[in-house]
Amino acid sequence: MACELGARHSCEVDVYTAHHDNRRCFKETREQVDFKVHVRGNTWPRTILGGKCVALCAMIRMLAIAIHVALWCHYDVVLIDQVSVAILPFKVTRAVRNVRNKVAKQVGWAASDSDSVSSRKRKKEEKMKREKDKEVKVVFYCHYPDQLLSTKRDSVVKRLYRLPLDWLEEWTTGMADVVLVNSLFTKQVFFGTFKRLARANKTVDVLYPAVELEGEGDAAKKKG
Repeated sequence: MACELGARHSCEVDVYTAHHDNRRCFKETREQVDFKVHVRGNTWPRTILGGKCVALCAMIRMLAIAIHVALWCHYDVVLIDQVSVAILPFKVTRAVRNVRNKVAKQVGWAASDSDSVSSRKRKKEEKMKREKDKEVKVVFYCHYPDQLLSTKRDSVVKRLYRLPLDWLEEWTTGMADVVLVNSLFTKQVFFGTFKRLARANKTVDVLYPAVELEGEGDAAKKKG
């Protein structure tokens, strides 16, 4: 998708990840022709307590990436893959900006400004500020509910550990402006798992994984 947007649609695309190994990655992410790959959040380990808490560590690493992007970068659209807790920083910064802009607007109404030149200058600055603070749209792509991938919950400790993680997953997933799943089957599982979102009639669309078809015809002819 990043290649498609960067090469064919002239979009400026950046990919953020907590881990990128040139020996075990897609060729496109290694060459970085149509997009750039940025590694953030990798200071936090992938596991703790002797290889445990994988899901918790993944959330923390993704939160670190999301906080960095939300505070220091400006994009029109952010696509978050699988770990929904990364949506939270974007929604928090949006709420803070909305409150700040509302307060600034009310203060502007209360203040008297008889100088027309100052008024025009202030309006120009406000317009530029609104453009800078333009709300980023958050798209979340769900391959499969993460809580269903954690099947071994035999102990009380494991169930208590997963309880807040499962709740966070559903709560933050519902924050996305657009939710996408990879199949009709996943959509059915999605609503069967996230019952609160199902009751709220959360809109979920299906976006099938992209398949590279270029050159397939020539390959078939050679085989024939």
